[in-house]
Amino acid sequence: MCDRFLQMLGLAERAHAVRSGALACEQAIRKGHAKLIVLAEDASPDVKHAFLARAQGSGIKIVTVPSRVVLGNAIGKSPRAALVVTDAGLGQRLWDMRQETGGGISVEDQSF
Repeated sequence: MCDRFLQMLGLAERAHAVRSGALACEQAIRKGHAKLIVLAEDASPDVKHAFLARAQGSGIKIVTVPSRVVLGNAIGKSPRAALVVTDAGLGQRLWDMRQETGGGISVEDQSF
């Protein structure tokens, strides 16, 4: 896991550019504020498929992290299955960082 990626997620949280929790993520996606979805690999299949469908419908990229615990710790909260980044610059930087380490998936990749 790329520590720099997790640190950048923490920075995004401190910049109030992260929405976590099912309702907050859904609202951000529906309103067009979501620029990137970060999904825990150990999220339930239903959660994974729901976020994939939302991403495909709106063209949002998805990156994965190893677990809900890692994702929650990165933003200083309890374990999270998913979150969205609402800042375009931070979202792109996080996408680029995960692409460098091979952890990004596109909205077309349904293999998770």
